[in-house]
Amino acid sequence: MKICKVLYSALAMLLAGIGTAAAQSFYAGAYGGAGIAHDNDTTNSAAPGVPITISSNIGYAVGGFAGYDFGSGFRVEGELAYRRNSLDEQSALGTTLQMQGDAATLALMANGVYEFQTGGSALMPYIGAGIGMARFSLIDAGTVGSTPEDNDDNVFAYQLIAGIGYELSPTLTLFADYRLFGTADPEFTDSSGDVIKTAYLGSTILVGISRTF
Repeated sequence: MKICKVLYSALAMLLAGIGTAAAQSFYAGAYGGAGIAHDNDTTNSAAPGVPITISSNIGYAVGGFAGYDFGSGFRVEGELAYRRNSLDEQSALGTTLQMQGDAATLALMANGVYEFQTGGSALMPYIGAGIGMARFSLIDAGTVGSTPEDNDDNVFAYQLIAGIGYELSPTLTLFADYRLFGTADPEFTDSSGDVIKTAYLGSTILVGISRTF
């Protein structure tokens, strides 16, 4: 009899959990914030074996997303994001040159996000990760005094996400998060025929709002 009661209680808890998980919904939102490009290690076939470091100024990031919440804390989404930073300096063999132009990425990502349950609290911490493709672009770029060039490459992209949301209403959520965004190494051929291979890794600090439908 006791075993039956335990099984009944377990079944009731499971059904309650299923009922909670059944609160599924579509959602969409947008965000903006600061983009911090980490120093990029770069090589140039004109000077093989010479390490080049390129630094950038703090820039901006904007994006939008749409997804599906399974009601169990897990959700999946598609994201379109644009990041842009002005170039600052190029350092190689103890020599530093000022740079001009910008570096930008336009990324299409597929993200998986897990939202921690907080027992009815309006605060909702979450973590996530994503993969996708990015178009990395150098815009009017080069050292100061040189002829600026435009170059781009399509590369694999990835990101890690950590943030917290605040439920303004049953359908509106304000959020802030940190994203570590990186790509496979973009590669270009400049106007001189030299092959330039760089790297991209950046941090973005974002605020945004999402709406459940």
